Amino acid sequence: MARGAAAGLLGTAALSATLTASKAAGWVPLSAPHEISYRFRAKTGVHHLPVWFVGHYAYGVACGGLFSLLRPLVPAPRALAGTAFGLAVWAFSYLGVMPKLGLYPPARWDRPSRRRTMIAGHLIYGLVLALAGR
Repeated sequence: MARGAAAGLLGTAALSATLTASKAAGWVPLSAPHEISYRFRAKTGVHHLPVWFVGHYAYGVACGGLFSLLRPLVPAPRALAGTAFGLAVWAFSYLGVMPKLGLYPPARWDRPSRRRTMIAGHLIYGLVLALAGR
């Protein structure tokens, strides 16, 4: 599980790099994790910077640990299992949990460019997670 958590840290760094690159390219004005942290601040008063950084990475590390527990149950090639897991994390987060908590609108309401960026970033997260967790 520790190896999965460490791989989750690397995967989250890759996801963050994807978001930073898409922002620099002008595809998204602000990353979804930043918007989530601003909404969290509005609800709680907690400053958004530590929430965005710590929350984003802690979530990625926790999901990496979960992947390491689930991986033996999935008889698919490592890269395929990882990308499928990354897509599942995106779906769970942006189609379920974040809208239900009022921290992010449903994905269907998001800009298509950000939705594509977030999906691509989570696929990359899953791939890095799977390959780094070997």
